[in-house]
Amino acid sequence: MLISGVMSVASLLAAPSSIDVIGLPQAPATRYDLEEVEEVNPEAEVWYRLRHWYEKGGDEVLHGLWIERRRSRDRERYNTDYVEVRRMYYDGERSAHSVVSTWVGGMLRKREYRLSDELDITVEFNSRGEPMQGPRSNARGGRAKRERITDIFDNIYELNPR
Repeated sequence: MLISGVMSVASLLAAPSSIDVIGLPQAPATRYDLEEVEEVNPEAEVWYRLRHWYEKGGDEVLHGLWIERRRSRDRERYNTDYVEVRRMYYDGERSAHSVVSTWVGGMLRKREYRLSDELDITVEFNSRGEPMQGPRSNARGGRAKRERITDIFDNIYELNPR
């Protein structure tokens, strides 16, 4: 009985994981009057934009997911060779975190999860679109932490599942 009491107290006093200290993205609060604007123009360099906003005092206030796709090659391959930037806005304020995906030949080749200016996680993909693991990162569960962070981003930023 005494041992179980000590164990339960010790679990309450346990230190949080080091990734809990990082400012991970959170889903924006649901607003019922949220507008969605999607623009597609294959002739423009930025050929796709998606933004969510609501009106406050006659002004548009960005809130939620914001997507921009910029072609990286010629106009004929605008939807197969491009760089996609996804950002999150919270009541008009742009978050420090974002996701940048590079598509080549219609296949996802690289995804950069930007947590802040100093912290990025880069995942490269093979020719079949599968993430490449690279060397094992066992230092304090490095691979598991990376996967936990990228899973949070994938969920919040509505990215395709792996």
